[in-house]
Amino acid sequence: MEALTGGALLAKLLKNAGVKYVFGVPGGQLFPFMDAVSRDEEMTFITTRHEQNGAHMADAVARLTGKPAACFGTTGPGATNMFPGVAAASADNIPIFVITPNNQSFCVYPSIGSLQDGDHFQMYKTVTKWNAVVNSRERISELVATALRHATNGRPGPVHLDFPTDVLFETAEEDVSPRFYRSQKPRSEPRQVELVAKMLKEAKRPLLLAGGGVVRSQAWEEFRKVATMGIPATTTPMGDGCVDLKSNYYFGGAGWLGGEPVIKALSRADVLVAVGCRFSTWMGHGRPPIFGNAGEQKIIQVDIKGEVIGQNAPVELGIVSDAKLFLEELEEALRNISLDNKEEWDSWGNELAGSYKSYMGELMQLADQSSDPMNEATALREIRSAIDDDTIVMADGGQVMQWTHTFIRPRTPMNKIFAAGIGHLGFGMPFANAAKMLFPNKKVVNITGDGAFAMTCQELETALRYGLHPVTVILDDKAWGMIKAGQVGLYNNPAGVDLSDIDYAEIAKGFGAYGEKVQNPADIGPALERAFASGRPAVIEIPVSFTPHPVDPNWGGLVMRGCEFPFPSP
Repeated sequence: MEALTGGALLAKLLKNAGVKYVFGVPGGQLFPFMDAVSRDEEMTFITTRHEQNGAHMADAVARLTGKPAACFGTTGPGATNMFPGVAAASADNIPIFVITPNNQSFCVYPSIGSLQDGDHFQMYKTVTKWNAVVNSRERISELVATALRHATNGRPGPVHLDFPTDVLFETAEEDVSPRFYRSQKPRSEPRQVELVAKMLKEAKRPLLLAGGGVVRSQAWEEFRKVATMGIPATTTPMGDGCVDLKSNYYFGGAGWLGGEPVIKALSRADVLVAVGCRFSTWMGHGRPPIFGNAGEQKIIQVDIKGEVIGQNAPVELGIVSDAKLFLEELEEALRNISLDNKEEWDSWGNELAGSYKSYMGELMQLADQSSDPMNEATALREIRSAIDDDTIVMADGGQVMQWTHTFIRPRTPMNKIFAAGIGHLGFGMPFANAAKMLFPNKKVVNITGDGAFAMTCQELETALRYGLHPVTVILDDKAWGMIKAGQVGLYNNPAGVDLSDIDYAEIAKGFGAYGEKVQNPADIGPALERAFASGRPAVIEIPVSFTPHPVDPNWGGLVMRGCEFPFPSP
């Protein structure tokens, strides 16, 4: 037994459960917890410049390691500042441990109107998988263990505990032996896997689809092994990187962001096996025009959470299973049967690969076009040529994000990070800081727009303070480009979308970072090399012209589905 404050107990419990990283902005109500974390040599305590970015850094750690990280924001404004970062993690099912202190237990729930008061419980209930108020010190161990079980078992997600500050300051003797455990992962029934193998055997145009569940289960190698049986494969945005880039049938990924070849595959496949995919907006909710017609296309949905099966897509067969376990069993089942349609599969796969070659050929022609300033396709092609396959890339921003998905094809899911679920802007800088902290010997590049970068650029100071050296590349069109294009197209009125002509490279220098502005496409590669060699966080600013992308019509047809659009004004 050890005498500990509630805050010190919280720190020890998190460490014992494998939480090594804690992010946030200091606050007085958290003194015992911050003191304990900062003194523990096995934990890393990072102070960010905004609470939202603490949540983003915790999110990135969980994505890149598969283990929960913690973030905190102090009572009232700190908790509200942190909310958007937690919402982004929630939308992508990322397991982070969210901590808020509150005013003393005798003046909250219900509130008496104390300084910085807030109903953190109700607020965070909307963006967490599970949350609770720890209203007595005696319940800290129990509720921390419960929260961690919810965060990591089944379909993961953020969890939140709210601590009245007197609970964190109270001292008592406590047994801190671990109470955290993982439950057994669900496994499909053998007859279900045999049925999937039989449906694939009879298919003429089969397709495998990897979603975020494959990544969370660290099952991309198992997914690739099934694909090597001769089945074309693609991914959702969250599953990007699960397909082997060297596959003869490679035709892209990331849902409809992958463009015409991916949409062709999704809409024409006769049997589609979707693993760890919830059929989000990026997948057209599993319906035409992105997918085929119900009755003509057989969709098999495999997910660790049974409630999402059939929620969007019309499913022929639903299977509750962990992705890795299912894929291992499916590979074995396919190897034990005769696959008679291999010639048709090969023709189908070659057709898709040919479509991708043609699609990228057209975009390369666009990248070849000279303009002043350069177009976004040109910029992304040059960026891709300047980085290696082991680089970790953040796909931030709006139109910039689309071009990043086109030209940056990740070798593994750990090589490209995108906050897909909520469409968040500005996550790139804190995500890049976290990635560089975890992998100091790898190149880390945040590709973003000028609007997104300005949301979180203060984290350059965090990078400098902790010796982190990611490189941010800003494609600067001096506008909220994607929104401007829509406003001009519908109303011929770009309302509130034009931004100032800011010299972001000079701003970076003001922080003490490396900064450089590049006007010529041929100078992008050398500028990146100088940035990587600078030994500092770096910003490369590239003035660009807004560049329409082939997938742009999907925003109106899918994201804004059901809205009546006006004709453009004369």
